[in-house]
Amino acid sequence: MLDARRALDAVSMAMYTPEAQWEDLSAALSDADRGDGTTLAGLDGADERDTGSEDADAAASAEPSESAEASEESAEEPPADNEDTALLAVSCVDTPHPHGAKPYWDALPGAARAAGVYGPSSVIDALACKDWPAGTQKPHTVRAEGVPPVLVVGTTGDPATPYEEAESLAAQFPGGMLLTYEGLGHTAYGRGNACVTDAVDDYLIGLKPVRTGTTC
Repeated sequence: MLDARRALDAVSMAMYTPEAQWEDLSAALSDADRGDGTTLAGLDGADERDTGSEDADAAASAEPSESAEASEESAEEPPADNEDTALLAVSCVDTPHPHGAKPYWDALPGAARAAGVYGPSSVIDALACKDWPAGTQKPHTVRAEGVPPVLVVGTTGDPATPYEEAESLAAQFPGGMLLTYEGLGHTAYGRGNACVTDAVDDYLIGLKPVRTGTTC
């Protein structure tokens, strides 16, 4: 079933690798505009995550002989994707967060004003941290005296890690170098842009520095 949250997740996920997902997203949005949200609902990845969880539960409750047979049949299958669980754990333990529900509800109106429909969605995501141990670290300036020059790659249209943060991070490292990719999507290296790939490889393999202002 398609609801507002699943539609938002589908659009958000398509922003990460637009070269691979925007064609499907465009078709799904067209279908939804005509009253059929089935395809759009399938783009948020929730069905795949639910299926993986159900498969794991079924394997855990199977009889020993059934489990052995299933194990032999699936010996070549990769393990279930736990990306969402890992991200939740890291996000919750990394930073301070409230342990009661009220601060999250109080934050919703301000989040909506600041970021439209994405604001409340982010607050609701953070609510999952309510019962996790809270981290003590807060955003701070990098202190890395004595490190070799660090290469930071920033994408101007990155929906997850804004380009401005790449600029800031590169400036905080002694001898930091910023390589700019003018494009869309999350990250740049390894996504088919030869300019970015060559510059990163040349530095990592041959220690060739990236000139200030280099843009791909």
